[in-house]
Amino acid sequence: MPTDVLPRQHVVQDVLQALSRFPLAFLNAGTGMGKSVVARLVARSRPGEWMMLDLRDLSDDECEIRLAAAVGEAASVALSGILVEDINQLDSNRRVASAFGRLVDALRRRDAVCLATCYRPVAGGVLDSLGCGEASCYTVPALNEAEVARLVQNYGGEPGAWTQAVFIRGGQGHPQLVRAALVGLRRRAWPASELSDFSASVALVDDIESERMSVRRRLVESLEEAPRNLLYRTSLLLGRFQRQLALAIGGISPEIRSPGEALDTLVGPWIDSAGRDLLRVSPLAANSGFNVLSRAERLAVHRAAAAFLFSDGLRVDVGDELFLHAVSGEFDEILLQLALAVVTESDEKHRPLALWLPNLRVASTDRPISTGRADVARVLRLAQFLLVVAISDARASAVWESLSRETANETDVEQARGFETMALSKALLASKLPDALPGWLQLLQRLRTLFHEDPELQEIATRAERGAPLYEGSRPTTLGLLFLFNASNVQHISQQLDLFLALNSMPAEERREYLSFALATRGAMTTVVNAPWLAEVRRETINGQRAAGEYLQMSALANGWGEQALAIALRVVSSVMLDEYANDSDRALATLRAAESEFGQHFDLARARAKIHFRQRRHADMLAVVHDLSTQLGNFDPLERAFLLRETGIGAAEQGDWPGAASWFERAHDDAQTLPGDVSRRLAIGLRADMALAYYKGGDQRRAIELYEGVIEALPSIDGQDALGSVYLSRVARHGVLWLFLQATGEDPASMAGEDFTTLVPGMCSNLNPPEQILEKELASLDVTWYLFALVESQTMSPTAVLERLRSRLCGRQVPSMELMVLERLVEAAIGSQDVNDFVVLFRLWTDRLVYWESHREAMAQGSIAQPVYGVSPAAQESQLASSFILESTQHAVLGFCIVAACCGHADRIATLRTELPRNLCVVEAERLLDVMLGTQAVPDATELPDFAATQVRNLMGSATLTPEELFDATLRFSQVALMSRFKKPVGTALERWVRQRWGVEMPSPFLFATPKLATSAIQRALERSGLAGVLAVLLAAEQFQRHRLSPDLRAYLVSVAQSMRPSSDAVPVLDSSPARASSGGPR
Repeated sequence: MPTDVLPRQHVVQDVLQALSRFPLAFLNAGTGMGKSVVARLVARSRPGEWMMLDLRDLSDDECEIRLAAAVGEAASVALSGILVEDINQLDSNRRVASAFGRLVDALRRRDAVCLATCYRPVAGGVLDSLGCGEASCYTVPALNEAEVARLVQNYGGEPGAWTQAVFIRGGQGHPQLVRAALVGLRRRAWPASELSDFSASVALVDDIESERMSVRRRLVESLEEAPRNLLYRTSLLLGRFQRQLALAIGGISPEIRSPGEALDTLVGPWIDSAGRDLLRVSPLAANSGFNVLSRAERLAVHRAAAAFLFSDGLRVDVGDELFLHAVSGEFDEILLQLALAVVTESDEKHRPLALWLPNLRVASTDRPISTGRADVARVLRLAQFLLVVAISDARASAVWESLSRETANETDVEQARGFETMALSKALLASKLPDALPGWLQLLQRLRTLFHEDPELQEIATRAERGAPLYEGSRPTTLGLLFLFNASNVQHISQQLDLFLALNSMPAEERREYLSFALATRGAMTTVVNAPWLAEVRRETINGQRAAGEYLQMSALANGWGEQALAIALRVVSSVMLDEYANDSDRALATLRAAESEFGQHFDLARARAKIHFRQRRHADMLAVVHDLSTQLGNFDPLERAFLLRETGIGAAEQGDWPGAASWFERAHDDAQTLPGDVSRRLAIGLRADMALAYYKGGDQRRAIELYEGVIEALPSIDGQDALGSVYLSRVARHGVLWLFLQATGEDPASMAGEDFTTLVPGMCSNLNPPEQILEKELASLDVTWYLFALVESQTMSPTAVLERLRSRLCGRQVPSMELMVLERLVEAAIGSQDVNDFVVLFRLWTDRLVYWESHREAMAQGSIAQPVYGVSPAAQESQLASSFILESTQHAVLGFCIVAACCGHADRIATLRTELPRNLCVVEAERLLDVMLGTQAVPDATELPDFAATQVRNLMGSATLTPEELFDATLRFSQVALMSRFKKPVGTALERWVRQRWGVEMPSPFLFATPKLATSAIQRALERSGLAGVLAVLLAAEQFQRHRLSPDLRAYLVSVAQSMRPSSDAVPVLDSSPARASSGGPR
């Protein structure tokens, strides 16, 4: 082995792992790739004795004999393994394959391994026939850059400076060529002159070519004539090529006999497999035919290759090889077709083509690209120019100058003029032209000159203009449209200023020809003015102070041309630069005031002032500007007006004027919905949502709900779209529904998975510049959204109507968890409204969902707002109503309804409920409680809270006046029920009103308390607190002045709840099972 051999540990380890799985492995690679070196490194890494069997250049018979002999030797010596070099006959000779199989079997019986090298991977069928189907075929890779760097260091060079040069010149890491380059560089002491331009280093090229020359001598000695001649031809092919191409060039005169067989001989040692049906000449043999084949034969090879590659038209993956073969073969017909394919391709396709055709793109500008026909060379140059422009290459100017020279050399004036006109038109339609060629206006001026010089060309342009469609009522001219196109693609403000200075230097008539269409429509003018600074904002290169000065200068120039609208637009942009990108709003406003002094009052200037006030959150100032503009609003662009009205709505909301905000949003919505395009449609939907939320905030709930229904109905048209604006609107509109839901239900926002749904940001739904973080937010199912909205609607319509609308929207689908939530809230509403009929109907539906949920808890837990779990809840059977969960839940509903009825003095509702409930659903325990409340059933030894509470309902309905002790007991029991109830909101609300009435307005006579003054004062102080906390405060205050005493645990719990109103989970059992009193003593 060479003394400076690399360890190639990653390769060695891969092979060792393969041998650990099966005792046979093949190393395959072409000539000079280091198969034998890797094999010896593997053998060195495996302990024990190894035997080497070299079959290189042996006949099939000799190979068979050597393999048979090795079987005997392996049986007589204790070996770790055998290394078989160059066994390339396994696929072609069965006797050799059988002999090799016997050797492998012998080694396996002695726990030894076999490592073989060959040119090609061994076919799987051959391995199977040998009983070695599990053997690995490992392709030895070329050296990577890290390995080349280590070799450079071993040979005395500086890795940081030389590695890439040696790697590239050495055939992308071909071991033999890399070593040839290293030997030559070490011999010349690593000359820095070669490093400065290693691609042109004659000495380095000579080193590589000397190595290839020695290879060619071996070719003459080792290969028969047919495969050798085919290799010379294929060595001229570039990159990877198909087998059919190799066969095609084998058919060139003089024809190679049996080119397929010759190719099979070459694949492995001299031609590498490069993928499915793809081949690649070994770097050792690359271009070996250049000095062997005649010029005519070389041209024929290149032409055959070009024709083959272009047989199906231009394919970008072989475009560069096609170009090089066509140039090398001087194949003008193919070159012309290639150039025309590029020239006639659409502008957006030129960038990818530029990346796939690097050699055409970087072709020298000092001489024609093609040495054949001049017209072909010109079209190729134009194609080169379009590719260079597509990637904003700085060489664009040099390429255009070369094209101009080559066109000027054409002696046929008419042909030259026609080509130049076509070239100018094509160039001026390249979107990247202003960036690649800042002097693009000169091209437009030259085209104008050609039009004026040639009446026929002018007539063609005039006819095209007559047939052009109107744009905002204006018909474009050819020059005007080309100017607009390029001016809109200027990427730098400084280049825009240069453009204005160039326009200023030309005659007014010519300038007007270019500007006519750009200034004829507001949209076109806005595009020209805004394009450069928006491009700089995207690149984050904008300098606000400098840009403001440049736009002021452009404004002065435009005003000098008499183009006041353009001058005003540029002055507005100058103020934007100061306000938004220099953070100097005072100077921005001063700029606008100066413009108003110069040009008079103008909508654009006032609009710009309003935007500055809006950005600085000076909403009163902004509203004042808008009011001043109110008479001019109808004359302005609907989109711009929509934005202004939206900002005005936001300003009104920020000042607390929500009805006014809703009105402004509505006017903006009316404008937005008249405009075409997806962005305008999203704006209209977002403004409708903002309008609805503002109406709700302003107190008009019915109008808000009506509007938001339309927003949700529009969501399917934008859900699933990739545009950031659509993604944002889909999510923020659902956020609005959640906000409405919280307002309608009073739900604790903390239960909403940590999201902040309590915030209502004015104008949030119509924001057209959303943050990209919105992409990370989960999108709630539309069905879930409709469920939440149903509860919002329940504020303004009956539960029956709410459910009917919900069923219609869901088209038969049900999300059981959401069904339960919606019905529970509707039952809660029925408890509060004391509508018996609604309560009975909803109670039945709610109970059905409770039963279904109890039996499908685990499945329901798998759902999310984005992917809810669907199912249909059947009617509950009486046998399913006996579980403790169902009993407790139904008791909550019935007790809640009856306590509210008792507190409101609606005893008749309880009697009606007792009559109607069994007809709808037989709930035995609930019916028993109703009987207790109605006095038709007694509970002599009550031990559970429901019985205590039912008894107090009966007492309350049966007596107009209560003693302090009776009032205390009723308050205690009702409070206990309210705190643990699923329907805390309506029960707590009714209980609070009742307590204020009974303990405040109708307070028992003070003289019934042991200490009247103290009792009255304490209770009055407690009544100052609101909600259930106030009820508990009254209860705790009254306890001190009557005979009954609470248990210590219950009292401590009530104190903690009164302080926080957040009962802990471990306190619930105290409410459930502790006795109401610890003792009954006399009054203090």
